[in-house]
Amino acid sequence: PYSMANRAGAPELEFHIRRLPGGVVSNHAASLVRRGDRLRVLGPYGRAHLRLRDPKPIVSLAGGSGLGPIT
Repeated sequence: PYSMANRAGAPELEFHIRRLPGGVVSNHAASLVRRGDRLRVLGPYGRAHLRLRDPKPIVSLAGGSGLGPIT
């Protein structure tokens, strides 16, 4: 689980990564990645649209590491 935690418009991406027992990515990040390292990030691969004229209710979901706020 991770959360993107940078402020809107920031020139860099900041992630909060929760380390999980047996977690492949979280343990890799905790043991090998250091602050200031450059990483290549791919994605997002989906699309979202806000249709202001659509009368149907909006369903929003938020998830992440639980370390940062949902805004």
